[in-house]
Amino acid sequence: PIPASAIAKLRPLDWKGRISIFSCGTFYERKCFPFLIDSFAPVARKHPNVMLRIAGDGAERAEVARRIQVHGIESQVELLGFVNRERICQELAW
Repeated sequence: PIPASAIAKLRPLDWKGRISIFSCGTFYERKCFPFLIDSFAPVARKHPNVMLRIAGDGAERAEVARRIQVHGIESQVELLGFVNRERICQELAW
């Protein structure tokens, strides 16, 4: 379960009016993170207030970063890298 402290913590002020989508996993072929970026791109173009935050790392990180750049959605996608369980819970709570 998500700790009460994570639920109680307010979202960052610069997220006001924004929708956050969070994903977490290891960047390897079976997880399809490049496909996630391709799928998010039309959403990002249509909804500039939506952001995608991805925790994780792995062999496909360079390809994920390349697709973010190709789609021109750098301002709406953040690669968080490896994060601990506490941070994952916080992202889920937000």
